Amino acid sequence: MGDHQPTSPAGWYQDPGSPGQQRYWDGSAWTSQTSPGSLPPPTEPQWHHRVPASAWTPTPAPTATSDSNGYAVGAMVCGAIALLFFPIVFGPVGLVLAAIGKSKGERLATTALAVAASGTVLGMMLGVLLFTGF
Repeated sequence: MGDHQPTSPAGWYQDPGSPGQQRYWDGSAWTSQTSPGSLPPPTEPQWHHRVPASAWTPTPAPTATSDSNGYAVGAMVCGAIALLFFPIVFGPVGLVLAAIGKSKGERLATTALAVAASGTVLGMMLGVLLFTGF
């Protein structure tokens, strides 16, 4: 890979030693094959340098974002309900909705995930406190 030898495509080129003639370049060296200069006008060899693979940097794919926030809003509502009522039911539903919103690139999905998670945890803690208090 560290090989930086110049290369040129094989083909007929102006013979460097005989003006008016062409000589065949096999891609790495001149051959003994020659031709009169009546062929199409010769082209100069174009030298190319090999670029090592380590010099290439991949371009990251653009991340898709959604203009809709339906799943995220649903997750936040479930998180708020889970804080006061049935955290075992509404909490996981909110977390799933937030995860779906995140996978679809919804802008508010991260916030919805935090609201659903905190609503679930706080709702369970509040339920335990109320239950043990009676």
